[in-house]
Amino acid sequence: MRNKVHIVYFCDFDLSNPTGGKHRATKQKIEALQRKSNQFKAFYLTKPGHFYKVFFGISLDVQCALYLLKHRPDALIARGGSNYLSLFVTKFLGIRTAREVHGVFSNEINLLPHKGLRLKLIVLITKFYSKLDDLADIRIFNHPFVYEHYKKQERTQPFDLVCYNGFSTGAAAPINKEQSRKKYGLKANQRYLAFTGSVSEWHGVEYLVSLQQEFNRHGDNITIVVAGGSMAEYDSNGLCINVSPLNEVGCSEIITASDACLLPVKNNRISPGSPLKLYDYIAHKKYIFAQDIAGYSDEVERYDVGCTVNFADAASTRLAIANFFKIKKQYDDMYEDKPVTWDDRILNWLDNIKASLV
Repeated sequence: MRNKVHIVYFCDFDLSNPTGGKHRATKQKIEALQRKSNQFKAFYLTKPGHFYKVFFGISLDVQCALYLLKHRPDALIARGGSNYLSLFVTKFLGIRTAREVHGVFSNEINLLPHKGLRLKLIVLITKFYSKLDDLADIRIFNHPFVYEHYKKQERTQPFDLVCYNGFSTGAAAPINKEQSRKKYGLKANQRYLAFTGSVSEWHGVEYLVSLQQEFNRHGDNITIVVAGGSMAEYDSNGLCINVSPLNEVGCSEIITASDACLLPVKNNRISPGSPLKLYDYIAHKKYIFAQDIAGYSDEVERYDVGCTVNFADAASTRLAIANFFKIKKQYDDMYEDKPVTWDDRILNWLDNIKASLV
């Protein structure tokens, strides 16, 4: 078995300004793949907007196909739906193909805010993506529930793998806790819990409002800070501090300012996801309160970076957090680096690809 491989990575969304979580993570994955492959080439869009995605997606697929014909790499890893021609070329040349699978989108259609023609178009696109997944030699599932769904449908292959997300080693904020609190007007003697990133229906952010009410009822001197997305829909009384909009640098600074971090989620779809914020919290060496569900609690317990709670039960969650503050100093002193960087995750990817080449 060869030690390193020649990898091509293809995705059909814009990475020119990777501020969103998906785009930022993809850029970090590309950087890790480049470090861990002996030869590497990435194809991705550099223009924003739906028109550009259609027009340049086709052009990008042609460029990728020509590269495959000329260089004959070991494997093509893809995400998205614009690489049909490239996939055909890999079959013709015997190049291994891997696809990232991040969810069962047919199961999540009812959670989208779209209607009418746009929704019908999304349904067609997701069906096409699903067909491309089936044509690949290897699927990289980012959640075990998605893998099990495919397995029940007899759609898995021997070298498929489940691999959670990770973080970039440069993710932590360059300023310290005191500086971060001063910058955002947070009190030096207050206890703060952070939730960062997008605010959406499946993240269970309404649990945070109930939890803050519980803190206030008991006079705990604990405040939840939600950074990134707007809480206007969920917290009309402004019980939590909401810093929005806020980019990845700002979210990193809020994590730095916090005493611990929160990771709620609703169990309302097949895949609850592999939250990037979990790994941002780990990168900042913060204690994490995670919902009792795969992709959340199992990672927190595996690497001993926090504890499992049920955010739907505000009273019990409040007690767990109150107990944490009794041992916080002890936890901060013993924290060690965890093997969950993108480099660690990409090595798992490459191990399966190399095994399939034997």
